[in-house]
Amino acid sequence: MFSHFNRKGPERYRLASGQFPSKLLSEIELFFLSLDSLKRETEAVQPGREGFLQLGERASAIKEDLLLLLGRRPRDYVFWCDVRENGVVLSANPLKVSDLLQERLFSTGFPAVLTSATLSTCGGFDYIEDRLGMKGAETLLLGSPFDFTRQTLLYIPNHLPDPHQSGFLVAAADEILQILSKTGGRALLLFTSWRNLEETHRLLEGRLPFPLLKQGEQPKGALLERFGREPSILFGTASFWQGIDIPGDALSCVIVDKLPFSPPTDPMVEARLDLLKEEGNLGPQAGFGEAHSSSRGSRHSRRSGHPLDEKVIRKEVSWRPSPMSPDPQTLRHRCLPHGIVYWFGTKSLSS
Repeated sequence: MFSHFNRKGPERYRLASGQFPSKLLSEIELFFLSLDSLKRETEAVQPGREGFLQLGERASAIKEDLLLLLGRRPRDYVFWCDVRENGVVLSANPLKVSDLLQERLFSTGFPAVLTSATLSTCGGFDYIEDRLGMKGAETLLLGSPFDFTRQTLLYIPNHLPDPHQSGFLVAAADEILQILSKTGGRALLLFTSWRNLEETHRLLEGRLPFPLLKQGEQPKGALLERFGREPSILFGTASFWQGIDIPGDALSCVIVDKLPFSPPTDPMVEARLDLLKEEGNLGPQAGFGEAHSSSRGSRHSRRSGHPLDEKVIRKEVSWRPSPMSPDPQTLRHRCLPHGIVYWFGTKSLSS
């Protein structure tokens, strides 16, 4: 039944209304009958067999999800298909969570405390309050406890091809190789796509005297534990941009392949643009991603960050970094500057 959604191999695309031929609808009807039969059978089992009851509840949930996908389509939802190597995932996501959160959380009287280094934009909370439906909340913006000027170095190479050009990853891999030879490994490489991660890993494999750890090869916790134990290189995508903490000198360098904007072809972004084009844009989200990645490299010792996307220099993007990551020492050069050598030696750039 789900093979209908596999158009040309792995991809993610938005599901439009009326995209279900009669043959598929007939197959889904038969699937519903099977789910109903399973539900009845699980309800008939002897008491105490909780596993069977949970199976019946899951069958009902699957049917309800498919009915949402096939039936009335709320305007504030986006429906999309994710075709993977091992199957197909159909999803329905609300475009705005503000009403849901206001109804189910903020209006219940239950106290809620939201904390993050990246909740604010441009020195205020208007953007996040609007997105989360928490207008009128008590807010507090605290300064950073980190000395960014002394603890962080931002290196932006301005000689690499555009990230969309075919030679970018080869040139980026050569640049990364030079950087890591100065840092002694101890680096987190963050990518905005699995394709870039896999290709860069392939280009660097066998060229560095450090273990190359790749997201997906082991559980996240195991990768982080090994990374903290020995000098190594960790390759990660979205889930490694935030929510991790690596103390001490185990992490001394963060390299980002390009600014973390979602592509305009992403179903969620495409639907939000359709719905919200009169209300604003998605710009602040890139600032959130930048702030998360930069904070990875400033928490414990002297560290460096290396965005490989030259649009940072050419100012082709209209977003502001978070106030939690201000004014690191910045190098913009066409070749790996001697300042990086000093940075990871005994001298500072100002000495």
